[in-house]
Amino acid sequence: MRRIFFVIGAESSGTRMLTKSFTSVGVFGSAEHRQRLDGLNFNNIPEDIQNAVFRRSVPHAKMWPPLAGLYNLMKASGFDPVPIVIEREEKYVALSQVAAGHVENLEDAKAQIHFAKQHIDSEMGKLGISPALVNYERFVTDGKVRERFFKQYGLREPDIDYYNANEKYEVTFA
Repeated sequence: MRRIFFVIGAESSGTRMLTKSFTSVGVFGSAEHRQRLDGLNFNNIPEDIQNAVFRRSVPHAKMWPPLAGLYNLMKASGFDPVPIVIEREEKYVALSQVAAGHVENLEDAKAQIHFAKQHIDSEMGKLGISPALVNYERFVTDGKVRERFFKQYGLREPDIDYYNANEKYEVTFA
């Protein structure tokens, strides 16, 4: 059966980076803010495509996506959805959300992150699914982690430059 990697995470957790990792090894999809599959018409993916990737940040476009419904739509379109949740240290997610203008302050960011985690757990719970988990920090800093992760899906390790975006939020004092 054809697979669709369903990348999920709180806003600013690394969903675009992980999606870019998949597209860099030839998986059909897009890591941009506007994705090829945003129209949710998974039936339009050419038959010769065996692996696709689709991401949803939580929230997405200021809305709480129906993750269970999206999963079922992918399945109804003939795909075997592979949900993958990326997690990043909360303080960096919060700082990134404020910097990106997703929220106004750290307090709002922390509340949104907490709700995002609950939403993801609830939606996956409706399906009785435990998604694969990716730790952002380990993924971007350890090539062996990336290699093992992609190998489990029969894919090669991406040959792209990774950087730890958390570093831009670190303040050092001399």
